[in-house]
Amino acid sequence: MGFLENLDLLTVGVAISAIGVLGFVVFFSNKKSITNKTLFFFSTSAIFWNITNYLILNITTPEYSLWNLRFHIFTAVWYCFFLFQLFYVFPKEKIIFPKIYKLLLVPFVIFVSVISLTPLTFIDVAELAPDGSISRTNNGPGIILFGVTVGSLIFGGLFILLKKLRKTIGDQVRRQVQWIILGFTITFSLHIVFNFIFPALYDNTNFIEFGAIYTFPLIALTSYSILKHKLFNIKVTGIALLVFALSIVAFGEVIFARELFLIVYRSSVFVLILIFGILLIRGVMREVSLREQLQEANKAQENLIHFITHQIKGFITKSRNIFAELKEGSFGPISEDVRKISDQGLKINTDAVTTVQTILDAANIKTGKITYEKKPVDLRTLVKEIFERHKPNAEDKGLSYNLEIDENQKFNINSDVRKLTEAFSNLIDNSIEYTPKGEVKVSLIKSDNKIRFSVKDTGIGIAPEDKSKLFTEGGRAKNALEVNVDSTGFGLYIVKNIIEAHNGRVWVESEGEGKGSEFMVELG
Repeated sequence: MGFLENLDLLTVGVAISAIGVLGFVVFFSNKKSITNKTLFFFSTSAIFWNITNYLILNITTPEYSLWNLRFHIFTAVWYCFFLFQLFYVFPKEKIIFPKIYKLLLVPFVIFVSVISLTPLTFIDVAELAPDGSISRTNNGPGIILFGVTVGSLIFGGLFILLKKLRKTIGDQVRRQVQWIILGFTITFSLHIVFNFIFPALYDNTNFIEFGAIYTFPLIALTSYSILKHKLFNIKVTGIALLVFALSIVAFGEVIFARELFLIVYRSSVFVLILIFGILLIRGVMREVSLREQLQEANKAQENLIHFITHQIKGFITKSRNIFAELKEGSFGPISEDVRKISDQGLKINTDAVTTVQTILDAANIKTGKITYEKKPVDLRTLVKEIFERHKPNAEDKGLSYNLEIDENQKFNINSDVRKLTEAFSNLIDNSIEYTPKGEVKVSLIKSDNKIRFSVKDTGIGIAPEDKSKLFTEGGRAKNALEVNVDSTGFGLYIVKNIIEAHNGRVWVESEGEGKGSEFMVELG
């Protein structure tokens, strides 16, 4: 068989495959939606209707042709019913059907579809065409019932859809309805022209078998209107197109096979490709859906963290201010014992505010809400100020606290003063916190046109296996909690992000636990 001889079957196969893939894609995008379910059933009925439509002119055995014709109008009833239901439920996800729908319309459609399979609709074959296909039948009274039912479902559904278009307020839903109306107009215009006008006026039935192509615009545009605003993503689209392409290749192999064995074998391959392709689409869409749900959950969690931490920070700040006022004597003279308690309370509350702010900063970094206001800064002056600020803490612990700056170099850089101060302060504060005795040395030097800030201590050190996680979110050395039970693990994560935002890098060197450590920052 030549290519042109099978072109009709190939084009119908392409359209049917596309209809099937779209039906499953829409269904898997939201299996709980009544609109998606209905489109899936509509696509399924369209596939069977188009297969029987093609066979009408290609089966030459009278008995088989008659049964195919009966099954054709059987599927036509359900095709029109699901079209009506699609227009009725669109774009809702859930709906409660009225009693007249469930107790009258559905049973009536079932009745008509069953009648269409009996001689009450088509009694027998009256005349055969020269090629053996049916050209005329003896019709029973059921054909009138079929025509009235199908016409009522089509025009009733269209009336409902137009009514929705007129009453719809939202632009999104209006555009969706307009896409469906466009698809309906194209599909039924093609059906009327090639299935009725051409046969009636020109006695040309050559285009009837291409019904699948005429149906495709309605299903394609309806699918687009559903998926566009929900789960129309490039990954899902790519997989669907791949499955569609593979199914077309496999189907082409089937129709050009000449031997029975090859026909059976290639048909099996075609079916398997469709099955596994549909399962693949379902898996990808489930992955996309889960990812979207996870993103929504993360966003809700981040919003909750911001709300809680802001509230806590507000309460702690008020408490800190009370201790500060007590210490300064704003409420009158206080005893030495009360002063000590006030000092302790002020320190605890200050540390608590710092902890809460650290958590907030980490959350803001994760969501990309941190902004930087860079301007020219002399790091020599900045580092000296930061060093002096932490000097009392080091002296209270009896540590040797030293600063080394190369006075012959210039340390000018564009930076966000507040953010860089936070990063350098964090490194110095950590060294003081985790050095029980010995020395903390802060250095600022210039090497190879790079500015290097470092903090070296003789503290608890860092195990080799802990180095990789220190600068991660919540990352801490295993011995850190033994010294500071209040450690959040966010400090160095924030430092890393601040330094990288200044086109720099930060790292740590340590020979192991108990051997001290040196944190280094390099800026260009």
